[in-house]
Amino acid sequence: MGDAGARDHDLVGDERTGAFRSSTLAAEFTSLADPVVESAWSRLQREGHVDSPFLSWQWYSAMRDCPELCAAVTVLACWSDREIVGLLPLERATRNGLRVVGIAGWQWAGPDHAEVIGPAAKRVAIARAILQALHRDRSWDVLDFDGIHPDGALATALPTVLHAPHFVHRSAEPLPITYVPLGGRILSPRARKRLGKDLRQVEATGGRFEKVTSPDRFPALLEDLMDMHVARFGSRSQVFSTPARRRFHHLAAQRLGSAGMARMHVLQVGETVAAVNYTLAWRGTILYYSSGMRPDIAANPGSTVRALSMIAAADDGFTEADLLRGEHSYKGHFEAVVRNDVRRRVIRVGPRVVATAAVRTARGAVHRIRGVEGVPSVAEQPTRTSARLVRNSRPAAVRPASASLRPIHTAQRAPRPTASDSPGGSVMSSFPALAHVAVTVTDLERSAHWYTALFGSEAVLDEDEAVGGFHHTVYLLSGGQLFGLHSHPRSDAGGPFDERRTGLDHVSFACTDRFELEQWAARLDELGIAHGGIVDAHYGSGVSFRDPDGIALEFFAPPSRT
Repeated sequence: MGDAGARDHDLVGDERTGAFRSSTLAAEFTSLADPVVESAWSRLQREGHVDSPFLSWQWYSAMRDCPELCAAVTVLACWSDREIVGLLPLERATRNGLRVVGIAGWQWAGPDHAEVIGPAAKRVAIARAILQALHRDRSWDVLDFDGIHPDGALATALPTVLHAPHFVHRSAEPLPITYVPLGGRILSPRARKRLGKDLRQVEATGGRFEKVTSPDRFPALLEDLMDMHVARFGSRSQVFSTPARRRFHHLAAQRLGSAGMARMHVLQVGETVAAVNYTLAWRGTILYYSSGMRPDIAANPGSTVRALSMIAAADDGFTEADLLRGEHSYKGHFEAVVRNDVRRRVIRVGPRVVATAAVRTARGAVHRIRGVEGVPSVAEQPTRTSARLVRNSRPAAVRPASASLRPIHTAQRAPRPTASDSPGGSVMSSFPALAHVAVTVTDLERSAHWYTALFGSEAVLDEDEAVGGFHHTVYLLSGGQLFGLHSHPRSDAGGPFDERRTGLDHVSFACTDRFELEQWAARLDELGIAHGGIVDAHYGSGVSFRDPDGIALEFFAPPSRT
């Protein structure tokens, strides 16, 4: 499809039908219940164009047959002439006031290794067509692709189709996946020794380990697994938390098992089931999806059944065990390697997102200060200085470009508000954090160019403000805060900026530590922006510089804890 410009030229959207076409491809929304989708999905899977059991038709047909689970599920089908050549199942949800789209089941089923379905040679083109359809679909605010291949078609196509200024990409979040090669030594020496001891104890009770591949036995074993899982994890167990989700897993296990793609591994102590593993089989790899265990009736039943199942899988010719995502101590028992999936999130820029970001930034900062960092609110700490707050919670301390770093005066105790003090009768828990900063500039075009280079990203809003009668260009910073440039039609410039006049002194951007501060100082040098070098003080270190209007800016890092 050529370069990005050619793609934009070739792909044309039809707003009436929801189809988005190039010279060879068309992506359109359809239903998981569409018989044409079932036929195409089954055909693509038979032809080897599905890369994970979590994308198999057995998995998604089970979701289709649970109406409570698929009400918000849709499928983007990619057509070439009269044939479907690619598919991507999606699910919509609302989180924190934002409309989110992800791979279907991502909120509860945990499908790793997600990718577009289609021939490998065409996947990038298919992904682009599908993402173009999402580009034109304005019914979502956040695209959350959780657990995709880091070098796959979706990850490759995302920045070429959904790009600035209309979309903002969050940093890719690596999701470590543990793999155990089954061709050599599977267990560490210590784990092998413990396995022998635990297995002898099981056999002394008349118990045994068993591999089960017959789907007829899956229902009872899956019920045991789900009951043990929920009993162990309680409210943290999302995957089996509702009757509909349990029914889905029964259907999926039956269908996967009938296709030779699922197996159960059972450990019995006496006549009692002590552990069950639910695994999926896919092209020489055995994937460990879920397990349930009763540590009250056996020593290390989960580790025992897991290790024995790997040995059995190696005997059956499997070459690798995929332990999927998650940090679990048992993964250290194996001779393993780690490869990453990634989580990629894209935000559509618009009034809803900007407003939500401002509110969440304020609330999140309060929670970080009071909860995560263990620091009480300002009203609860009469003797802590602002410099101390900087050290604990990382809001940026400040200094003008022409002065040395200095602490802010000690905050005095504020009286706690009461219901009678509040107009609505409610009590504010603490003073809200900063949501955004806006500065007035004399030459908006010049300043926008300068700040775009400094931030390394395009503005998320660039428009006339109807109420205030001014133009604002707004940037979304990595911490969720907003930074705005304002241009007023009847501005009284009043000379160059001077922090010694009443009003703004300066704006400071927070760095994690001195190492990051040094990186930003080097970045200023790369951009040719003059600065005062790193200045150290007992409460932190800073680098001061100015924008084209002389507005004082700063990068600031808290002092080292050592």
